[in-house]
Amino acid sequence: MLKHISIVIIVIMLVFTSSAVIAQGMAGESKHQGRMPFGKWWQNPAAIEKLSLTQEEVHTLDAAFNSRARKFMVLKHTIELEQFEMNGMMEGKALDESALMAQFNKLELARANLSRERFQYYVQVRKILGPDRFQKIKAFRQRMQQQNKAAMIQKNKHLK
Repeated sequence: MLKHISIVIIVIMLVFTSSAVIAQGMAGESKHQGRMPFGKWWQNPAAIEKLSLTQEEVHTLDAAFNSRARKFMVLKHTIELEQFEMNGMMEGKALDESALMAQFNKLELARANLSRERFQYYVQVRKILGPDRFQKIKAFRQRMQQQNKAAMIQKNKHLK
């Protein structure tokens, strides 16, 4: 019972914190630090303009995001729980290899489920944007990765 209450509290916390993490969109490119734009980037006026998004496409992207956001949170939490269980088994005095392998398989299944869900979302966004606008998003991501890499190199130079 306590475990279920903890899960509910964590999910609620994730919902509230994720709503605060809305991307600045393509106008604030340096803030993405090499990641694909996250959150509701398609609601940013600059992104709407640069990608020529229609209101219907914005609505469709909203629906796709909303239908998957909660799933992402639950799947990430499942991975954390399975990892926690496996860590406990590894740190215990006795080592039950078969139980450890079973737990490892549960962890890998949880990771695969999240990966599959992310890929399905990625495909859904690609279908909404079409090939040309999808390439713009990919190019944006590559620019951010290059900027992030350059910033990390510069930061490391200052640390030495």
